[in-house]
Amino acid sequence: MDKKSTIPEHEYTPSESGFGLLFSIGAWRRFFEKFGTCCAAVMLTSLIIGFGWNQFGAGRQSMSGGESSATKVALKVNGQPVTVQQVNQAESQAANNADASSEQSVAMARGQAMSTLIVTSILEQLAKQDHVTVAAAQIDKAIADEKTQLGVKSDADWNKFLGTAGITNAQLRQQIASNPKMLALALQTYYESKQNISDTDVNNQNVQVNLDTVFIPYGKQAFNPSTVKTLTQAEAQSKINALYTEVKSGKNIAAIALANTLQASYTPKNGVTGFRPEYTTQPSPMGALSFGPAFDSAVHSTKVGDLTPVVQSAGFYKGYIFAKVLARKTVLPKGWNATKTKAEMISSQAQQQLSDAVTSALQHARIQIVDKNLQPYYDLFLLGELQQQQSQSMEGTGTAPSPTAMKAEQAKMYADFATLLKNEPNNATAAYMVSQDIQQNKLTAAGVTPAQRAAYNQQLIKLYNIILESTEDRGIRFQLADLYKDEHDNKDALSQYQTIAKFMQQSPPGSPQIDQQYITYYQRLADDFTSLGDQKDAALMQKLVTQTRKQYAIDQKAAASAPPQGMPGSPTGMPPSP
Repeated sequence: MDKKSTIPEHEYTPSESGFGLLFSIGAWRRFFEKFGTCCAAVMLTSLIIGFGWNQFGAGRQSMSGGESSATKVALKVNGQPVTVQQVNQAESQAANNADASSEQSVAMARGQAMSTLIVTSILEQLAKQDHVTVAAAQIDKAIADEKTQLGVKSDADWNKFLGTAGITNAQLRQQIASNPKMLALALQTYYESKQNISDTDVNNQNVQVNLDTVFIPYGKQAFNPSTVKTLTQAEAQSKINALYTEVKSGKNIAAIALANTLQASYTPKNGVTGFRPEYTTQPSPMGALSFGPAFDSAVHSTKVGDLTPVVQSAGFYKGYIFAKVLARKTVLPKGWNATKTKAEMISSQAQQQLSDAVTSALQHARIQIVDKNLQPYYDLFLLGELQQQQSQSMEGTGTAPSPTAMKAEQAKMYADFATLLKNEPNNATAAYMVSQDIQQNKLTAAGVTPAQRAAYNQQLIKLYNIILESTEDRGIRFQLADLYKDEHDNKDALSQYQTIAKFMQQSPPGSPQIDQQYITYYQRLADDFTSLGDQKDAALMQKLVTQTRKQYAIDQKAAASAPPQGMPGSPTGMPPSP
């Protein structure tokens, strides 16, 4: 980041629309009223976790050479430290927002924690770079809202509450000011102040245009019939240039479109689009006209009756395109408000600018993993970034990473989890990830010998036992039982199947969906017990299949006659807001 200049810092008050605390505290107030200030530390910890993964919450303590998790550095983002405690708290937050009931979800929660903290650091650095801070008035309002929700009516009670929780008002204010959500909104407000939207830009939102287009796609595309030859990019460019020359020389563009392109797949009536909005308030890789921003710009600068230049399309449609502008008209929507439209345009462009700034900063960030046990989770974060890029490329945004790059990152992630498991032999999450590597990659690799397969199965048995020491996972226990049975270890296989049956009976189903799952599981257990010669347990499972089928009919009838679950008076059954 640049050295601090003499330019004064700007304070921005984020818009309240879309802003909310990361945790609902309506329940806290009821909890507080019931149990009193003895629980203040617990509640305020959750409040502060919501305000930026701070150092004051009661997160897990991980001691290393006398160094607590509050001071031990886990990673650095452009030299800015992130502590182990921050990682632990961010992981807890991610787990609270998801179903962290399996080792896979635990790994994903920690990977999400890494992502959150890295992005948070980037936001803090961007805010510092642009001299942006969250307004004091907004912090005051956040604290006032907390007091109201918690039922704290006086400053004296609030100070008592803070003292019981072991935090000062100044520390709380600092954490609220560091909340990534508030920082992001403050940055967006800052970017909004930099937008320059003219009245012409606003009025253009009502302009519609009718085009006659010629489009030549290249590469494999789902829109093309299988009988059509797929062109390379060079072939498509050469063909479109030749067609453009023909139209420029006076040939009819509609005839050219009909004879030479797959217009029916993209635009109706042989390339004639019909009137459609020429501009959009929302920046999009598809553009307003569905062929990308470059095509939009070409149309904007072309007069009625003229041809656009040839441009390369973007978005879902990969190829080259040009068009004749047939007509333009202005259609003023009923109730259209220029001021509101301008505000929407400013907001959209500011959001895009902030998104681009964060994306660019992430691409150029220097990430240093100090706690090497976090390396595999950072790998998981990087793999997720590559997968997101791949998904975005399918939607027409950006370039897809190469299969080689994705495979290499996945291999590195699994190797680092194997190293973590070697250092921590009872780490259930590492054991799970290593087991996934064996299942998905090693056992399915070409040329795996029977001896190698047997060794992998023995390794999986060991890994599944490690996982089940800390997490009850029915799917993994079934896999472990099946492996024991394949190894002709009928005693251990029977024990695992019996354990599954015991846990299922201790937690009976309570809905039609779960009933159906239990019917499948009980039938599977009945077949497994039969194959192992345990007729008693097999008969019990068949009995439970019959009982659960009856219960399914009852639950299905009850569910059909039950009123929608949701807010009182809500006809849609939407769940209440947290």
